[in-house]
Amino acid sequence: IITALATLAGLYYCPVSVTADSKSVKIHRLLSGDKTFNYSDIESVDTFYPSPGALRLCGSGGFFGYWGYFSDIIIGQYFGYYAARSQSFCIKLKNNRQYVISCDNHIEMVKFIMNNLK
Repeated sequence: IITALATLAGLYYCPVSVTADSKSVKIHRLLSGDKTFNYSDIESVDTFYPSPGALRLCGSGGFFGYWGYFSDIIIGQYFGYYAARSQSFCIKLKNNRQYVISCDNHIEMVKFIMNNLK
């Protein structure tokens, strides 16, 4: 039962891809649909490399990627949707929530988002 629940949770939160258009940034997930961040809600975005010593408060430490709540000594608490730490960036919302996301070409993604925030 525990294995089945862990697998379902993994499939629910598992990040598949990240896209950005002129209105928002979207994290495409397997079972739960897209997580959308409108540019009007985003305060800042920058590259970020989660430390290996980040504390996982609740979530997965590699099963279907890294997802869940983490606490990092550098930025504090955040919700993570990432596969590779070296390809990550952080979105900080105006309500002080933070999300760490990874994708291929993360530097270009950050530049694209920053250009749309202006």
